[in-house]
Amino acid sequence: MFPGGLLRLWTLRLLSEGERTGYDIMRELGVRVGWRPSPGSVYPLLQLLTDSGLIQGRREGDRTLWSLTPAGQDALAESTAHWDGWVKRLGEAERLVWTAIEKDWPWGTMPRLASLLLRAFQTGKEDEALRILGETFTRLERLVEGNKNEECN
Repeated sequence: MFPGGLLRLWTLRLLSEGERTGYDIMRELGVRVGWRPSPGSVYPLLQLLTDSGLIQGRREGDRTLWSLTPAGQDALAESTAHWDGWVKRLGEAERLVWTAIEKDWPWGTMPRLASLLLRAFQTGKEDEALRILGETFTRLERLVEGNKNEECN
């Protein structure tokens, strides 16, 4: 499960690309992030965003198409600006990490990694996932330490 703030942000971001049904939002997050939220997460959020005036629904047959309102566009811009401001306050090393996260923001590397780790834990494969993650950290540390040693020479 991802924090509600991310689901809110991702939903607004998807709706900024055009109208979508609740099902479309769940499916697209599954494709882009590797995590598909449940209807019990998405539909209450859509109602909350509607009540807040950030999105609006339009009935088309038996489905509802959701879109951003001008207030929703402003909220998305504000969230993005806040996120960007947070990133700008980070040190140089954190900015390098952010580059990996930001790739095709916000659908990048880190959300996918978090999703895969969560799924590994949910399926009882946490030992193997932690082993792989540990090996990855060790290799990255060696890479960084190798660069430090080269800089000293």
